[in-house]
Amino acid sequence: GRVGTTPARPTLNELLNLGVDGTSEDLLELSSSVLQAPHELRLHRPTSRSQHAKRAEQRSNGSETASDIASAALTKSLRPSEATMSDQEQVEEVIIVDQGDVEALREFASEHDVKTQEIPIFGIEPITTVTLVIIGSAVAVAVVQHWLEVRKGGQVIDLRTDIPGMYRNKGLLYGLVLILTKDGSFSVEVKEPKLMFGEVINSITSLLPNLIQGDAQSISQSIASAVGARAEVAYTAANPAA
Repeated sequence: GRVGTTPARPTLNELLNLGVDGTSEDLLELSSSVLQAPHELRLHRPTSRSQHAKRAEQRSNGSETASDIASAALTKSLRPSEATMSDQEQVEEVIIVDQGDVEALREFASEHDVKTQEIPIFGIEPITTVTLVIIGSAVAVAVVQHWLEVRKGGQVIDLRTDIPGMYRNKGLLYGLVLILTKDGSFSVEVKEPKLMFGEVINSITSLLPNLIQGDAQSISQSIASAVGARAEVAYTAANPAA
């Protein structure tokens, strides 16, 4: 019978240099061939800062091609140690903690190999908070920061006085924003608090001048427009007899 010849596998450079002229089918065929022979993945083309900047610009204006995406993804996959090294890199963050939460935070931080150092603060008025520096791996520090955010509870925005009051309330579920007005209250429930709680709060506080002067309907419309699909908004009218 006829002896077939096995086509030469494309090299990694062939995949990376495919360029904008390559089609998605070309990329699929090349990437499949390369990934079937992991022992051949020895070549690495470093990415310069200008290339990173170009990719960021392409992503922002929607001009990134299929070859750009595949090339960047494959190049990144060849350097798995970078993500690990970044996660384990030692970082320092300054946080402000209520005095009543300090011991619990230190205990939680210690369980995640995060060190805490207090920054002394001196003042005449009673000090109810403690400023700490937390030191550890990027992942561990982020875990501690999120734990503290959850412990603080929800956000209250009080518009019943001329000067709005803003504070966190442990009695509210983390991810919930409660807006108090003279006519009633609005509850804003963030769908993904870990990612969007701070964003939603900032979006609402940017509306404060309008919210203070508005009625229930205009406030509801303004909040719903500001938070969009990130949260659910509900209104409860005040009890006249209260």
